[in-house]
Amino acid sequence: MIFNIALLFFGTILAFWISAICGGGASLILIPVLNLLIPGSVVPFSLTIGTFTSSVSRIAVFKKHIKWQIFFWFVPFSIPSVLLGAWLIKYINPNYLQLVVAFF
Repeated sequence: MIFNIALLFFGTILAFWISAICGGGASLILIPVLNLLIPGSVVPFSLTIGTFTSSVSRIAVFKKHIKWQIFFWFVPFSIPSVLLGAWLIKYINPNYLQLVVAFF
């Protein structure tokens, strides 16, 4: 049990730093580690919580380097888009959604 927690801790730290340097990809590193340690049905929830905490910590670490003008232009338009996307996921066939994601 202690080994599993240590593996998760160090895997998370490594994924965070690679993601911070490369601009993303931490979930691709953490999915195999999480699949080894927790049930598969809990992995998406764990990644969502991890992504949220990672974003908050990045804001804290890189606060003085953020271009806030770009942030304030981006956020008002992204919130309705996220809500529209969540609504569409509820009604769209997953096969069509996978096809659209594959093109992008």
